Amino acid sequence: MNFSIQQFRGVKSTEISVDRLTLLAGQNFHGKSSTAQGADFVLTGQALPEKVTKGNVGSIIHTGSKTARLAVTNEQGGAVIEYPACQYFTTGIAPQASRIAAGLESPVDWSPKERAGFLAKLLGTEPTREDLQAAIGVVLFSIKDFDELWKLIAQ
Repeated sequence: MNFSIQQFRGVKSTEISVDRLTLLAGQNFHGKSSTAQGADFVLTGQALPEKVTKGNVGSIIHTGSKTARLAVTNEQGGAVIEYPACQYFTTGIAPQASRIAAGLESPVDWSPKERAGFLAKLLGTEPTREDLQAAIGVVLFSIKDFDELWKLIAQ
C-alpha cells in the first residue's frame, strides 16, 4: 500500500510505501503525527478532523499552501481527499480501515459502557427484545411491563 501526502499539516510532500510492518521515525516537528493523521483520514474517509470545519480547513493545509492532498493506493484501487474542498473519492476497491484497525484509537481508552457496547455489536451478542421474550418464556407480562423491563435491559 502506498501513501502520498502533499501540503498537509506538517508535511510538505512525502511518498510512503507501507508493508506488513512499517516504522515511521524522525525528529520532533518533522511530520510523523501529520503523516499518521493523513493516513487515518484517507483510510477512514474522514475528510475533516474533529473541531475543524470547512470554514477553518486552512488550519490543516501546510503553511504557505492553498491546497493539500492525501492519497492511498494498492493493487485494487485508491482513495483521495483534496483540500480545501474536503472532497473524498475512491477508485476501484479502495484500501480502508477503522481508526481502531489503524492503531489510532483503542477501546482500552473508552469508558466501560462504550467498550461493552462496541464489543457487543462486534461479537453479535447485543440482546434483542426477542432474546428477552425467549428467555422469560411463559412468564406473563403485560405489554407495558415487558416494555419497561426491556428499557432497563437496553440501557
